[in-house]
Amino acid sequence: MKNNDIGVLASSQEYFHVASQFAKKTLFYLISGGDYQCNKDFIDRKGNLPESFYVMLIQKGTLYIDMNHKTYMAPKGSVFVLDSKIECCYYAKDNLSMQWIQFGGITVQNFIDLLYETNSKNGPIFQLDDLPAMSKKFDFIMNMFATNQVNECLGSLYIHDILTSLTLLNPLSQEGTNLSMIEVARYIDKFYSENLTVKNLAKGCNLCVYYFIRAFQKVHHCTPYQYLAGVRFENAKRLLLSTNLNVEEIGNMVGFSSGSNFARSFKKEFGYSPTTYRKYGPDPISDISSHA
Repeated sequence: MKNNDIGVLASSQEYFHVASQFAKKTLFYLISGGDYQCNKDFIDRKGNLPESFYVMLIQKGTLYIDMNHKTYMAPKGSVFVLDSKIECCYYAKDNLSMQWIQFGGITVQNFIDLLYETNSKNGPIFQLDDLPAMSKKFDFIMNMFATNQVNECLGSLYIHDILTSLTLLNPLSQEGTNLSMIEVARYIDKFYSENLTVKNLAKGCNLCVYYFIRAFQKVHHCTPYQYLAGVRFENAKRLLLSTNLNVEEIGNMVGFSSGSNFARSFKKEFGYSPTTYRKYGPDPISDISSHA
């Protein structure tokens, strides 16, 4: 069927498929697709949608994507990968041709997470090293849509093949992501007393918050917030035992917004107050019992 959205030319086509229950429970299943020719007026938005995913193959021109407070460019010969839960706006500034596929599947999220994590420098854009080979994969799916002869098993196979091909474009990037997460931890170790936020730490790695947290947790086995809190608490303990600073001063020094917030967080974490820790030392529960 034709798409009448602004900027999508009359020669464009859009297709839909209702997946079987078997496909939804077992396969990477097709939802919709399109073969678009667009002009400079083309613009579309996604975000906060039911779980599905898109791959968009740019065949002519450049697609611009505003996502996570950053603008990406997907030129001819690249693929834009989108998780529909992430808010974004994409548009053209000149003539543009692209094919796109919307799909879902129980295990797709893991694949998309891997793609985002291994492509942290370029975000959702994957520059192809063999455009004709990727075009054949998209053309096969478009042909199934156009002839209304969607073979769900073949569709799943081709989507998997597309995602695998994108993963193999940068086989060493996972190591790079791991090193980045180690550097983030070192940064927290050094600047824990400052107003650090997960959002800003993610921005420094060119990752959205969601994928930054997952990447950090994979390396350090805790969230960035948990790591930051741990560093602050350890330094607070050191100051409690080695200085005469009051609780509020120590809380401010290690990065808490107030002394009361520090005291409350400390007790929630350890089961006793900073004052109790200062009085009885590293094992206050045992010492309190012995003095009872």
